Amino acid sequence: MARIAMALVCFAWAHGAEAGDAPSYRLEVGQEFVYRSTSEYRYEAMLGLVKETIRHSAETRLWVIRKGADGSVRLCVRHTQTREDEEPETEFGWCDLHPDGRATLGGILGVSFDPSAIFKPLPPAGATEWQARGNRGERLRLRLGDGGAIEESVESGRSTVGGATCTSRCVRRADGLPERIETAWSKGKKDRRTTTTVLAESARGDPAAAATLDRELASYGELLDRWALERLRAPDEAAFRSALKRGVERARALRKEAESPVLREELERWLAADEQVDEALVDDWRWQARRVGKPAPDWTLDDLDGKRHALKDYRGKVVVLDFWYAECGPCLMAMPVLKEVAARHKGKVALLGMNKDADPEEARRVAAAMELDTPTLRAREVVGRYEVVAFPTVFVVDGEGIVRRVFVGFGPSLALELGATLDDLLRD
Repeated sequence: MARIAMALVCFAWAHGAEAGDAPSYRLEVGQEFVYRSTSEYRYEAMLGLVKETIRHSAETRLWVIRKGADGSVRLCVRHTQTREDEEPETEFGWCDLHPDGRATLGGILGVSFDPSAIFKPLPPAGATEWQARGNRGERLRLRLGDGGAIEESVESGRSTVGGATCTSRCVRRADGLPERIETAWSKGKKDRRTTTTVLAESARGDPAAAATLDRELASYGELLDRWALERLRAPDEAAFRSALKRGVERARALRKEAESPVLREELERWLAADEQVDEALVDDWRWQARRVGKPAPDWTLDDLDGKRHALKDYRGKVVVLDFWYAECGPCLMAMPVLKEVAARHKGKVALLGMNKDADPEEARRVAAAMELDTPTLRAREVVGRYEVVAFPTVFVVDGEGIVRRVFVGFGPSLALELGATLDDLLRD
């Protein structure tokens, strides 16, 4: 299935104009950059009888397409990841980067691209050690090392589950641009991953072409959001198929009108796979249709602290049930998104983790690493009643106990679609 996604990026470091100013990221419209990464993951299992090495590579192309009055810039991103013996996966999107490294999402976040793997949060003025949050909610501790390199240690988040450690070192060019980033992750003595990322190309492009891409990218974002919401709110299969068709027709029209070769190439990639994408989406809709509109199976469960919870106790609130287990990578990726969306509806929405691990210590380690602040229930016994076969699976249950939406897996549109579902339910 083709992947249409947005991605966040942070960018190059430059010192403030005057002494004492905080370091900041400063870019100019028309600049273009390419970063290339190589990764190697080695692990052992079954007392050393199984040993395997997995390699993959990635290329990230960045275009600076707009400069804001507040000093931020908008970046267009194309990120392509290639694993051994697999087809490349491409994500395409944008973000607004602020001078201090804060990134504001503009649309849908990508899945495989993590900008903080390359571009690090910047220190306050005069600081040599500081703390920050990564783009996926992880807690980071940073310091300036030899030669002004930025050294980072991850203290919470997906990279620390099960006692794992993750560190990186970013070496910068004389102009402050990240030039080489070495990242090391390990869990015990048998699981290790190393990633090397280098700045492969940098150039000054045409500001006029960047402005065209900026304008057309806005139309592309509106198309994606409208397409996702029309599918989300389709009342039956005929309406769902009609929404799919309208989205493809709009994409073809935009491709025909597009002047930017960057956007035109992305639209051609998407449209080349639209038939396969359509059928997969229809299958997903049918699976969901069999569950939506029916009462959620009742349960009474203990959380990790031994406190008892019952679904009926949450009547009158919208409930989000997140089915997950400790070794599920997509489950961990979805957690910060679910946490953020639920927080926007605090007091009206209850987010409950539904953990299926047999050993509660597995769940406790994840809850601690991911800094979960909502109840995690020991829900192994109800997984079958909810017919959950893939993880994560997220059920949205209304105040009357009726299932209103089911999301399976972690994808780039989860935040948009879950947020719209909650808004619709709370407005009714």
